Amino acid sequence: MHSQVTKNGTFLSTPQTVIYEYRRKPAGDVTSVYVDEDGNQIDIPETQSGTGQLGLPYTTTRKTIPNYTLVSVPGNENGTFVPGPQTVTYVYRRNDAGDVTVYHKSVYDNSDLSTPTVLDGTRKLGLPYTTTPETYSDFEIATVPSNATGTFVSGSQSVTYLYKRKQSGGVTVNYLDNHGNRIETPDNITGTDNVGLPYTTTPKNIPNYTLITVPSNANGTFTVSPITVNYIYKRQDAGNVVIEHVDEDGNVPLDTPEVLDGTERLGDSYRSSSKSFDNYDLVSVPGNANGTFTSGTQTVTYVYRRRDAGNVIAYYVDSYRRRFR
Repeated sequence: MHSQVTKNGTFLSTPQTVIYEYRRKPAGDVTSVYVDEDGNQIDIPETQSGTGQLGLPYTTTRKTIPNYTLVSVPGNENGTFVPGPQTVTYVYRRNDAGDVTVYHKSVYDNSDLSTPTVLDGTRKLGLPYTTTPETYSDFEIATVPSNATGTFVSGSQSVTYLYKRKQSGGVTVNYLDNHGNRIETPDNITGTDNVGLPYTTTPKNIPNYTLITVPSNANGTFTVSPITVNYIYKRQDAGNVVIEHVDEDGNVPLDTPEVLDGTERLGDSYRSSSKSFDNYDLVSVPGNANGTFTSGTQTVTYVYRRRDAGNVIAYYVDSYRRRFR
């Protein structure tokens, strides 16, 4: 009321008006909230002030929210302002999206390296997804897809990781004798992107040697670490080499013959040398003084000649005296 001045008065000859004024009482606010089925807020709430609204009607608005469908309309969607605050709750369900299928494939033949993974799109429209590459012993990542991370959409999606084979350390093939000595130039087998692929090796035919050990890894699979394949051979037996030193006249041995053992020596070289003997001179060096062990026995003969002695003059003293007396 503005005033109570005219509340009481005196009748006049002219009409009079007495006015009482009223103000509507305040009500509680009405707040509209928008949540998903798990109670999570998905849009900004809207609040209608209850100031001076007690007993008046209110209306609220159903929103269209991207990727969601309204599934529950509140009973108090429309109503009357009351003394206390009111909440109007609209419940939405996120729409279904298409699945995301994650593939891990070989760049060589597009074959799957493992079973594809399916990310279920149920109630995920508009939500983000993430994927990661796999780890394989023989392969490494070659191409990471541009949609490795993204958003669920209404249609199905494919995410494809491509892999290539790792680079191997190669295979070194050695040819050794049974004493560990290298007897032939090693062979090296290399390749590009070949881990997990098979390799094969073969022994060599090496003159004067017999293969005695074929390694267990003669054939195998390329690995990241280098592989060594050792073929083991044994040199074949040869005949002995007998070194003689003889007198030219009677081929009488001047020394005990020296025997060079030919065991595991076929094709190997030998050397011999002359000797010094009292009263003898070397007169013949054999053509095979140095040579190679062969399958048969060989004889190396140095020939010596006895030195000539000076003339011997016999003086017979008694005879001399008789002659010149």
